Amino acid sequence: KKMFTILMAVVCCLAAATAIAQAKFTEFPIATGNDNTFGGGCAFDGTNSLYAIVGDTINQYNITAQFLSSDGNLYGPRISIGQTGSGPLVAFDGTNYLIAWTDSFPMFAGGDTNGTGNIYGQFISTSGNLVGTTFTIATSANIKFGKGRGGLVYNDTTYLLTYLKGGNHIDYLYGQSIGKSGNLIGSPIQISSNYARENAIAF
Repeated sequence: KKMFTILMAVVCCLAAATAIAQAKFTEFPIATGNDNTFGGGCAFDGTNSLYAIVGDTINQYNITAQFLSSDGNLYGPRISIGQTGSGPLVAFDGTNYLIAWTDSFPMFAGGDTNGTGNIYGQFISTSGNLVGTTFTIATSANIKFGKGRGGLVYNDTTYLLTYLKGGNHIDYLYGQSIGKSGNLIGSPIQISSNYARENAIAF
C-alpha cells in the first residue's frame, strides 16, 4: 500500500548576530491506497486545507477530498465527489472550494500515449458539502492534465483554469475563466501560439 504524507515545518528565529533555526517536523498520513492512488491539488481556506485525491480502494479513478487542519491532523471524513477522473486541482474563492479534474487517464501512461476529453468542476463548501452539481469547464482537452499540464487559480472575482488543447505534440495552452457560481465567463482563450506542455499559474 502507498501512503501520502505531509511534512509541516515551523519556527525560524534570529538571535543577535547568530541565526538559530529550529524546525519541528510532523509526518502524518493523508490517504492510503494502492499504486494507482495519487494526490492532487490543495488549497487553504484560512482555517483548514482541502486536499484532492484520485483513486481509492474501490476505484483507481474515484475523485475524493480530505480536509487537513492547520495543526496537522485530518479533519472530518474523506469526501466523495461522486465522480471519476484524473489530475484533480483545487482553489478557494473565499466561500467555497472548486475542484477541477479531467476524464480518466492512466497516471503511468508515458511516451506518446495521448488522450482527449473533458474537464469538469465541482464546488465544495468549507463544511465538506457538495455545492451545486458537477459542470463541464472544457471539452476536447489533452487529459494528461495531472502531469503538470493544467493549473487552477482564483483572483479577486473569478477562477482561471489553464489546460492544453490541440493534440499530441501540437498542443496549445488555453485558459477559461469561471465564475463563483460555476458559470463560464467568455470563450476559451488561446494563450500560446506554439507547442505547450507543463505550465504554472498564480495570482
